[in-house]
Amino acid sequence: MFGDIGDICDTEVAILRQLECGRSDEFISRSLGVSTRTLRRYLAGMCAKLGVVTRFQLGAAAARLGLLGAVDTPDT
Repeated sequence: MFGDIGDICDTEVAILRQLECGRSDEFISRSLGVSTRTLRRYLAGMCAKLGVVTRFQLGAAAARLGLLGAVDTPDT
């Protein structure tokens, strides 16, 4: 179902972490020094690599694959 996570580059991981924080495309592209169009190409490429369609699915797949920071779970 998912592509090889070894194909995910450092820039793509940085983008995923910015998305995790709820940052806009414009903010992320400025922080990386790329155009918004280039950022959206990165996003489309990551969706293809991970076999997903939406940004929400991209975030969920990245979390499942351990590409994001640690997830806090409440004590039960």
